[in-house]
Formats: sequence, C-alpha cells, structure tokens
Amino acid sequence: MLLINFFFGTVVNGAFAVGKTIERNISPFARNIQNAAAPQMTQSYSGGDMERVYYLTNRICKYCILMMMLAFFPLWAELDFILHLWLIKVPEGALVFCQIILLMVFVSVTDGGLTHVANASGKISKFKMTYSIVTLACIPVGFIILKAGYPAYSLLIVFLIADIFWRISQIYLMHRILHFPVLRFCRESYLPPLIASIPIILCMILTSQIQTDSRLWHLCHLAFILLLTVFSIYYLGLQKNERKKVTNHIKTKILKQS
Repeated sequence: MLLINFFFGTVVNGAFAVGKTIERNISPFARNIQNAAAPQMTQSYSGGDMERVYYLTNRICKYCILMMMLAFFPLWAELDFILHLWLIKVPEGALVFCQIILLMVFVSVTDGGLTHVANASGKISKFKMTYSIVTLACIPVGFIILKAGYPAYSLLIVFLIADIFWRISQIYLMHRILHFPVLRFCRESYLPPLIASIPIILCMILTSQIQTDSRLWHLCHLAFILLLTVFSIYYLGLQKNERKKVTNHIKTKILKQS
C-alpha cells in the first residue's frame, strides 16, 4: 500500500481499496473452518496420533478450497458486473486489482491446516524465517518494478508469485522437517478441488464469448455459475461418504426449520 501511495494517485489508490474490501469480505469464508479445527489438530499432535493429524490437515485444506470455490468462481465470472452494480462508478483499474486479489485469497486458503501443524510441532523457526524472507523480498522487487514504469497491479502480481512460492516452500519444509506425507496431502487436498474446477472453468471460457449488457443475462449467468460450482463440488469434490454427510446435514436443518 505504501508503494502504491508513493508511485500513484488517488484513482489507483481507490481501485486498490476496492480490491482490499473484497478481500476482507471473502477471506473469512474458509478461514473459519481452519480455526475451528485447530484445537483438534494440536491435541492430536500432542497425543502422537499422527494419522489423525494427517487426516484432519488434508480434509481441512480440501474443505477450505472447496468453500472458497463457492465465492471465487461466481465472483470471477461476473466481477465487472458486480463492481458496477455495487459502486456505480468503478475506479479505473479496479477490475484487475480485484481479480489479482481474488487469486491471492484463493492461494492463501491452500495453506489448509499446514500452519497449525507446524505450530503444534514447535519447530517453526525455519517456517517463520522463510516466510519473512519471501514476504520482505517483495518490497524491493516491487519498488524496482514500479520504478521501471510497470502498472500498479504489477506489485500485486509480485505478491501473488511470492504467495505461491511460499506455499511450495512451506510444503517442502513440512516434508523436510516434520516428515509430512506431501504426496498424500496433494492427492487428498488439491486433486479433488482441481477436478471439480474443470467443468466450471470450461463453462466460464465458453460463456465469456457472449458479449451483452443485459442485466438479466449477467444475473442469470452469476446464478448458473454458482449452481454449477455447487454441483461440481458435491459430485466431483466430495467422496461418497462426504456427500452422504452433507445430505444428512441439510435434511436435519430442513426438519428443524419445519
């Protein structure tokens, strides 16, 4: 934010502020799941029940990503329309800022429960040092890029790349220091959301070819992408026993309301 203030005026600052507002509203979307599971993970780690730690970490990460997909894809599909509906007069560059910030929020939830496991182990010095180095390195790199005349959103791209690099480094350190089963983690946490994302992304590519100013079309498209995301998550992102639990939970909620 300081670099943006230093290099750019109020229009860019306004666009950045819109992006950060969206981040503040959707970040807690999946984080609540992590915070709710943290005590169980710490207790299991302290008790030496590593199989449960791995199970919880993998499931929590998968559920966080799936929950974020519910917000990410509908927002991404109709972000320009939503911004104009919300702000009427959208600051120049706000769309690009919001898109990159959406990606940053999505990458952030791929942490799942990894941080909680590292904290429970007590072996966090290398994690903190690596994170600090990666994050602080963004400041001089961002300064050089902006000084060279690149657009303001380039700074966010630097931080996005840093977030991805940090996640890779974090997973590597989890394996190196804590002997965390990385392949199992990726297979159980990242693969189901990836598979569930394929039909949504293909559909969004197809519908993006339709150019219209119809408000009804944009609203219908938003609802359709949301429904498609729900169905993709339910049938492709969840296992059979998980789908059964979700169905039973919904039925219980409906019965309580009636």
